[in-house]
Amino acid sequence: LQASYDKMIFKYIALGFSYNYESIQYKVYTIDNNFAETDHKIHTLMSRVRLIYGFKSLKVYHGLALGIDKNDETFTQTIGPETYKSSTLSFNRAFHLTIFGLELHLTKSFYMFADSGFGSSGAANIGAGYMF
Repeated sequence: LQASYDKMIFKYIALGFSYNYESIQYKVYTIDNNFAETDHKIHTLMSRVRLIYGFKSLKVYHGLALGIDKNDETFTQTIGPETYKSSTLSFNRAFHLTIFGLELHLTKSFYMFADSGFGSSGAANIGAGYMF
């Protein structure tokens, strides 16, 4: 899940921020009914700069974002009658480089987007946006 805000400061340059949330959960069972379970949540907040250019309804963009992420992971393991649980919380530097993105403006306020890059926001993103 991603939410972001950008403000055009020059004709082709926007400054803003993005927030990403990821939740990863999995459980592994063994033959003797023991299990291990992981619950991993990642919150990422980054400031970003984007270069946006193109036409009125179709725009191309590139971007760089830097910030911090909070990793909260809980690991639970059951072996026989015993249950072991451990939690870790860490804060790490985060970045994302948007190599290529497209915005298709359907109305004055509503647009669809797709982009590719690498870093904290993933390899590919698609979604919708609203301009106000």
